Amino acid sequence: MKTPHLLMLIIFALGIGAYGQTGIGTQVPSSSSELEISSKDKGVLIPRLELKNIKDKSTIVGTEYPESLMVYHTGTKAMLAGYYFWAEDHWNALVCNTTLEHYIKEIADPNSVTITYDKGDYIFKWINKDTNTEETMKLSEVIKTFESLTSLSTVYDEGEAVVVYKPERGIENKVKLTELLKGSTVFTEYIESFVPSAVKETVTNVTRYNKEGVEENIPNVPSAGMIYYKYVNESSIPQYITVSQDVSNNFKTIVNQAENTEHIKNIAKTIKGNDNFYSTVKEEIIGKWDEKDVMRYIVKLNKTTSFTSVELPKVISGLVVDAKLINESSNSMTRGVISKQVSGTKTVLAIGTAGTIIQNNPAGNYYVIVEYIKE
Repeated sequence: MKTPHLLMLIIFALGIGAYGQTGIGTQVPSSSSELEISSKDKGVLIPRLELKNIKDKSTIVGTEYPESLMVYHTGTKAMLAGYYFWAEDHWNALVCNTTLEHYIKEIADPNSVTITYDKGDYIFKWINKDTNTEETMKLSEVIKTFESLTSLSTVYDEGEAVVVYKPERGIENKVKLTELLKGSTVFTEYIESFVPSAVKETVTNVTRYNKEGVEENIPNVPSAGMIYYKYVNESSIPQYITVSQDVSNNFKTIVNQAENTEHIKNIAKTIKGNDNFYSTVKEEIIGKWDEKDVMRYIVKLNKTTSFTSVELPKVISGLVVDAKLINESSNSMTRGVISKQVSGTKTVLAIGTAGTIIQNNPAGNYYVIVEYIKE
């Protein structure tokens, strides 16, 4: 009579075992886990063995290998030691930060690696060691070859470029791009192609020469009142190009050049001051007086009306020692200085013999020759 009760007890016990979770080191395993192993000072040992290659299907005895079968490969020359799982008919490595660089170098000649940045990802280009052909792959795809990513980012660690990836297990791993690119001649040439001037440009100095062809130094700081240009050369040294001083020092040479003289004549014919038309101006040093230059100033002018004095387009502040007024048509000459007056940027002279009545001169073309001591 007790047999049916015993049978029911056995069936009940088997039912509990069929639907309960198993715990090792814990009395209350997680309800979401079929097996939970708990320990504060122990680990779990995955079977350790030596795989022949990534297609090895003979080392583990049994039927067809199921997807996700896991072992710890103890390491060979062809395969790094580490955890491997079976998927898509071959063994796949669980990559870590110490093995990622090895795998990249395994498939690429380190001197041929180049990296470009495109839309948040890095593009690898390299020469395949075995086929000697160029290959291209995104960095995210390189990592995905070994393990799925949850994040990929870049940082700068003490001046070095670093790619940081975080797999499902949440542990950050860093790949130092700087180290990968060291020694890459292809990458060096690629960078230098963007900065040819900084790498190959020679420093050019500016040298100034005087009219005799003798080299002169350009002043560090031009004199006050001078117009000049300043630029900084490739050695960060300021250089000066003077304008007003160079023109002033070489004015005589400039205006006496045939082409410049013709331009000056054309311009002068269009300038009118009262009834004066100036067409020819010339000035030169003719001697010395007490260490000062004695200047000869010649101007040709056209008077449209009769006049008693001439207005010169120049300030003559020094002592006038002689003045001549020559009529171009009659070649008659009046000589001497009766009076001199500076007005603005011009000088007015009454030419004639001192103590005589100022002469009224008819309209016409005249030459005025003035000799004075330059102050």
